[in-house]
Order: sequence, then C-alpha cells, then structure tokens
Amino acid sequence: MTGNLSSLFPWHAEWWRTHEKMPPTLVLRCGINGCGSRVGEVKTDGDDVIALMLTRFGERTVTFTPRVTEESLGFPPGTVLRDAKIGETLAEQQTRKFEELDAETIRYVGPDTRVAKRYNAASVVIPIEVLGYIVCPVHGLVDVPDPDATVADIRRILAGATHATRRQYVIFRDDPVD
Repeated sequence: MTGNLSSLFPWHAEWWRTHEKMPPTLVLRCGINGCGSRVGEVKTDGDDVIALMLTRFGERTVTFTPRVTEESLGFPPGTVLRDAKIGETLAEQQTRKFEELDAETIRYVGPDTRVAKRYNAASVVIPIEVLGYIVCPVHGLVDVPDPDATVADIRRILAGATHATRRQYVIFRDDPVD
C-alpha cells in the first residue's frame, strides 16, 4: 500500500513507509446504509496515530462535455490554435481528450450524461486529527458528520491497543447519509 501515496506533510508518508509491515490497528469502513467498503486504515506505534485514507472512486455520473473548437471560442473560421509547448492543435487535443473520455465511459444515460469507470487516486496519509471526509467506492466523497467525535472515539479505542489488532471501525453507524 505504499506505492502511490500522498500526504499532508512529507513525514507522514515517511512514517507510513517505515511502518509498512505493521498490520493496521483499525480498518476503517464506510457504514452508510450498512456499506462495508474499506475506506482506510489506522496504525499507531504508541506515540503517533496515522491514517491511510483510500481514494477509490466508484462509477461516476459525468455530464457531457461539448467539443471545443476555435470558432466556439470566438475566433474567425480557419484559425488554428496550437499549444505553445508541444505544438499540438486544439483539434488534436480535443480528439485525444474525447478518446480518453470514451475509453472510461461505461454507458450513456440520456443525451448529456454518461457513467464513467471507477478509478483509484493516490491514497492519502494523514494524522488522525484531520480526518474530515472519506471516499467510499459506493458513495463517493462524504463528509464525516462529527469529525471531532469520530476522532475522539478512534483515540478511545486505540488507547488500550498495544499491538495491531485489525479491528473494524465503521465511520457511519446509525445515521444514514442521503
């Protein structure tokens, strides 16, 4: 899990890499409407409490993006715009962009909406105190309703943990999020 890491500060990622072989003390689960998706894990060495938050996005509904041309930008017909760095024309950029969009499209829903594939962004290493949202593959990006209470509850559970336990911690318990 240490390949593609992002972190709030560089030493958080370094801490995580140093403790890579340590099993997680807590495995974080979503919990919205009983969702069991894994959204992160917490490790502690007794001093530091660090969370690795996964950023796995599920199917995404994306609105249609119209093709941009020189004329649609207000330039006279026949104008050719080029990228100054690589020399690619606007038409070439648009062709490449739409090929990429088509490659990630699962299906179209109506004339102006499509459903795109899942994707994984870099996992984020954070101190547990800044836990404010989760990314669930089913529910997307969701704010934690009471981050301070959640962090306090996690710290309470970790207070007696002297070794990795792989206990499950459900972020959303009683209050389903719509």
